[in-house]
Amino acid sequence: MKRRLLIVDDESIVAHDIAECLTHMGCEVVGHALSGDDAIAKAGALRPDLSMMDITLQGAMDGVEAATIIRERFDIPCIFLTAYSDSVILTRAKKASPAGYMVKPFEEAGLRSAVESALYKVDLERALSEQREWLATTLHSIGDAVIATSAEGRIRLMNPVAEAMTGWSIHEAMEAS
Repeated sequence: MKRRLLIVDDESIVAHDIAECLTHMGCEVVGHALSGDDAIAKAGALRPDLSMMDITLQGAMDGVEAATIIRERFDIPCIFLTAYSDSVILTRAKKASPAGYMVKPFEEAGLRSAVESALYKVDLERALSEQREWLATTLHSIGDAVIATSAEGRIRLMNPVAEAMTGWSIHEAMEAS
């Protein structure tokens, strides 16, 4: 299955180079955005697996803000691909929870490694999230009271039947234990 990527860069020539590398890697480039607003709209419409996001974009919104909004609204991660790597920008970029960070100029081998490891990480995070949902659904549907504790005896999980039986909410039980 081809992985679908959105390129967000204010320089069309750079975006074209990135697109060529990604296509050569076997990815499908679903679109290119020049501004943060355009990136958000295209991410919502195209639903890529990952975005390649420059930090400097056209318009008032930068790539960190755009990536944060895209992650929150659509759960689409990004790799920052930028010429900037100072500590202030890195600190801001971390708040967007990127799947990777690369400094331009890049080489195709580095881009390949960053994309493959980011997609692997994203797949693992989604699988873990699905497992957590499955566990929560199972725990909540059991008709018996279930209380799970850590090795130290601290309450970690409680289903609604256990809450009703003890009179504690899960939060109260976790704080008390």
